[in-house]
Amino acid sequence: MFQYRNKIGLDIATEGLREYLRKPKREVKALMKFAEICRVKQIVSQYTRAILG
Repeated sequence: MFQYRNKIGLDIATEGLREYLRKPKREVKALMKFAEICRVKQIVSQYTRAILG
């Protein structure tokens, strides 16, 4: 979702991240791996730190 955040809107992308991080079986390490593959690791890590903060 973060790869297309300019098309779908930043609010929708951050809400999707929040929903994923609310799951009890979330895997932040795997999330960062896929964010790196999609070349959005920096922005995803910033939002993840802010949400989990």
